[in-house]
Amino acid sequence: MNAFKNYLKMKDKLFVFDIDNTLSDINEPVGKGLTQTLNELSEQCHVALASGKPSSYIAGMVRQLGMKKCIIIGENGATIMFSPTFPPKDYYKFPMSIKIANYLQFIKKNFIRKFG
Repeated sequence: MNAFKNYLKMKDKLFVFDIDNTLSDINEPVGKGLTQTLNELSEQCHVALASGKPSSYIAGMVRQLGMKKCIIIGENGATIMFSPTFPPKDYYKFPMSIKIANYLQFIKKNFIRKFG
């Protein structure tokens, strides 16, 4: 997490935006005006896009928006990329205990058993 704190020291403002139903409707592109605003904002401040989607998906979206600087928060906060490059230059994945990993596998197994 020190990488994140060091990164934020470079600028003094951070704007975090959810993607779906915030920047755009689900499965719809971000509007041109908003795309331009995000690009301009990212040159002056830290901008982060957050989603439950995988970081690689968000990174692709950020590259399509033309943003050179953007923090990517994926998988509901479990991963952070400090740029949209792929493979990521600077990447942080939150650790998960064995107990939690086993519990998630238990949930997954029961979900599949019940819903297929």
